[in-house]
Amino acid sequence: MTDNQSSVAPTAPSVWMRGLWMIVVMCLFGIAQSLLGAATVVQFFWMLFGGKPSEPLAEFGTGLSHWMAKAARYLTAASEEKPFPWTPWNQTTPPAA
Repeated sequence: MTDNQSSVAPTAPSVWMRGLWMIVVMCLFGIAQSLLGAATVVQFFWMLFGGKPSEPLAEFGTGLSHWMAKAARYLTAASEEKPFPWTPWNQTTPPAA
C-alpha cells in the first residue's frame, strides 16, 4: 500500500461526498482548459506582434498547468489533496509525483 492509501475502506457517504467534489473540480477543469486556450491565442499574438513572449502570461500558464496537474491527480484518485481554492495557488512548485 502507498502512503496516500489507508488500510480502512472508505465509507459510502465519504465516497458520495468525494464524488460531488469531483464534479465540482471537473467543472473547474473545463474552465481551466478554456483559460489555457485563450492564453495560448493571446500569447501567440503577443509573440507575433511583440517579438517575444509575455512573461506574466507565461507565468500564469505555468501556474495553470500545475493547477491542472493537481486537479487531474485528485480526479483520478491519485491524490486526496484538492486543488486551489482548497489549497494555496502556487505557481512555482510543481505537483508532487
